[in-house]
Amino acid sequence: MRVSGSASSQDIISRINSKN
Repeated sequence: MRVSGSASSQDIISRINSKN
């Protein structure tokens, strides 16, 4: 969770999963 890129990717995936 320290890497901004990783966190960003996880955030996007989390949002898509939530929509589903």
